[in-house]
Amino acid sequence: MRRHELETVEHTARPVPLSHRLYHPDAGVFQLAQRARAIALHERAERRDERHGTRAGRRERERARWGDQRERAQGRRIAVGPRPYQLLLDELQFRQLLPALYFCFSRKECEIKAERSMHRRLLDRADRARLQELFDDICRRFELDPAADPGLRGILGRALQGVGYHHAGMLPIHKEVVERLFTSGLLRLLFTTETFALGINMPARTAVFDLLRKFDGVQMDYMKSRDYLQMAGRAGRQGIDQSGLVIAVLEDEDLREAPLARYHSGKVEPISSRFNLSYSTILNLYDRLGSAGLLAAYDRSFAAFQAQQGSASARAKKRAAARAALVTRVQILRDAGYLGEQGLLPRGKVAQRINGYEIQATELLWSGVLDRMDLHQLAATFAALIHEERRRAEPRDHRREPGPLMQQATEAIRRFVAIELLAGIATPVKEPDWGIAAAVDCWSRGGSVDDLERLAHSDAGDVVRTLRMAIQMMRQVRLQAGKGEPLAARLEEAIVAVNRDVVDARRQFELG
Repeated sequence: MRRHELETVEHTARPVPLSHRLYHPDAGVFQLAQRARAIALHERAERRDERHGTRAGRRERERARWGDQRERAQGRRIAVGPRPYQLLLDELQFRQLLPALYFCFSRKECEIKAERSMHRRLLDRADRARLQELFDDICRRFELDPAADPGLRGILGRALQGVGYHHAGMLPIHKEVVERLFTSGLLRLLFTTETFALGINMPARTAVFDLLRKFDGVQMDYMKSRDYLQMAGRAGRQGIDQSGLVIAVLEDEDLREAPLARYHSGKVEPISSRFNLSYSTILNLYDRLGSAGLLAAYDRSFAAFQAQQGSASARAKKRAAARAALVTRVQILRDAGYLGEQGLLPRGKVAQRINGYEIQATELLWSGVLDRMDLHQLAATFAALIHEERRRAEPRDHRREPGPLMQQATEAIRRFVAIELLAGIATPVKEPDWGIAAAVDCWSRGGSVDDLERLAHSDAGDVVRTLRMAIQMMRQVRLQAGKGEPLAARLEEAIVAVNRDVVDARRQFELG
């Protein structure tokens, strides 16, 4: 092992400093130091409303805040006053604190809030002409036809008012159009989910949080400081703004309960390693280092570095637990026929060369079920390996039962799942989710984007992302099937059938 001198370089100052503010409809915009005053103003407003009967308690206040989405879901309209976020946006517009990124934790909320902001008219006649020219240029570059694409027409209609939305459920090309409009500075108000803060360097004058709580997979809870700062960091344009403004919209309970000091301090939670090697990584390490070397890999991991804290007994327990987990996974691979006494068996060599869903793909190859599938079934199968249906309020009463070959594919993967369960693995490898099968089958036969979204019962962007991942998987499995083999030829046909129009990422990249 080579040893090099390392020097830690730490930057604690942002090129554009952040100014944090809070907003509550009863207190307006205020600083953290004024929290007690804001609580007093809120309590005074509650007592006044109770006396005059102008507000029927917390339920009505929540309806005033969330009425946009709930009323629409219930197919009705209730006459309520201006929503708190509208009053805040009025002030940002009046004080010329736009453009603003308004972060929501719901895709639908982004769309609804954008629609309800269409009255603002944030652009003058010259700006609208410039935006139309830019939009037309983007469409020419990407060979887009707004006349045949309602989504593009919607983007333009909102953008001409200076408004837009952006979330992962949109088609990738639609997101690209919105991003290019936003970088022009002509899109003054963009409602977006947290994905806009990841990997996209598109700052704004102001960043607004619609909520400080989000769903963590189990329950609604206050977001971590690192998540808050990741999104807040989009406020402030270098070379334009002296500071970036960050405003958090508070609900009633947030006035007392939200960890506001933690957010404003700039300190983030320590990173905690989750040492959990994938089967592909284990196979690669085992092939290079053997059983002893694989166990030694833990001792060189970040998890082992963190485990050095605490007493000697605690460190020993952590090390023993991590090694036991590795031993368990190695034994599973042995029991499943991936590892032998001399190293990797044929199954293991195939899985070693597949990146992502390697166990599922290997089990399907070995079962022979793929050899009996046509190109449409192959495309649907690999998409089903990746697809996970989003939680939704309405029940799915139109799911189609998987056919015989799909059932055989599921059973092939369950062979490995059964071995994992016997070994005590709490979260075994994912089984196929056939809810997307009808949509993929239609798309591979030449269906439209509307067909794709309708049959998948999912946002088009999610389906396109799944199909792009499925294409990558099919390419990897095609190499393992062997050149000249019938399966390899059908996989190539499936790739060609699926990789077209909005799914073709390479074409979009080349045009852009």
